[in-house]
Amino acid sequence: ILPVNPTENASPESLRGFLDQCRTRAREAGRPRLVSISLAVDQLDPLAVLESIFEADQLHFYAERPAQGFAVAGAEAALEFTATGPDRFRQARERIASVLADAIAVGPLAEAFAGPHFFFANAFAPTVPEAAPFPALRWFVPRWQVARLGDGTVAVANLVITPDAPVDLMA
Repeated sequence: ILPVNPTENASPESLRGFLDQCRTRAREAGRPRLVSISLAVDQLDPLAVLESIFEADQLHFYAERPAQGFAVAGAEAALEFTATGPDRFRQARERIASVLADAIAVGPLAEAFAGPHFFFANAFAPTVPEAAPFPALRWFVPRWQVARLGDGTVAVANLVITPDAPVDLMA
């Protein structure tokens, strides 16, 4: 967690400066880092957001529990992982732990669904035929995520910063 408040530092210059700090940390570590920027926003309908950013060739999801006042949508993959075999869940846990150990997250992280989240899809069997439409296990961190719980809504942008990331373009 870097000491940056995305609500108070909402200018393009602040974003570039923050991403430059993240790139410096990626250089120091010698590997890419997941950066997650969360904002508490006015009430949004996650399904309407998904409809506005949906691209058929990109990973996307939507889940809703109306009785609990909950909905979450996400699109595009900032990170993706697939595995097959009987140890696919162990592989997934290890990869998530590795990503989170290097992640940089800012914003109201105590809010529900703030910060990076990993969304899973998996088959019941440890392997699937080569022509199967989905792998035996896949998780992804969406580039764009919006979640509503009760009266609160959180929007999250996730991106991967490499040691040589084009910060101006990313901002």
